[in-house]
This record gives sequence, structure tokens and C-alpha cells, in this order.
Amino acid sequence: SRLLATFRAVSEDRQIIATTHSPGFLDYLELNELLMCERDAKTHFTVLVPAASKENVDIFRRRFSLGELWVQGMLGGIPQ
Repeated sequence: SRLLATFRAVSEDRQIIATTHSPGFLDYLELNELLMCERDAKTHFTVLVPAASKENVDIFRRRFSLGELWVQGMLGGIPQ
């Protein structure tokens, strides 16, 4: 949580991009702060997809943390 607080403070005047495979780290994020890396099926290029754009994610967020949703495959990306 302290690392994320530092990222948020620094990001007021800079862009911060952090990558992780840690479900625990995702639990500290707000939904609008999370982008998922996915491979486009047609181009095979990596694309960034806002987690908030995933179908029904706000409904599932009432019961599960972002880390849990990622591990369950609800957010896309490739869970560990």
C-alpha cells in the first residue's frame, strides 16, 4: 500500500506504469487504475484493455477483490 501511495503521488505530474503478476498488488488498486495486457486475436499485438471495460466487472467487484477477479480469469490477461 505504501508503494502504491508513492506511485499515486508521483503520478500527479508524471505517468506511472507498473506491471505485476501479484493478485495482492491488484487488491490495492482502484478499478479505473488497472489496465490488462492482452494479445489481440487478429494482429497478435499486445493491447492494453481497461479492466473497467470488462463485462459485469462492477457487479463482481461487490463480492471479489481485483486480485481475486484476475486469478479467476474475469479481467483477462493470463493469471498465474
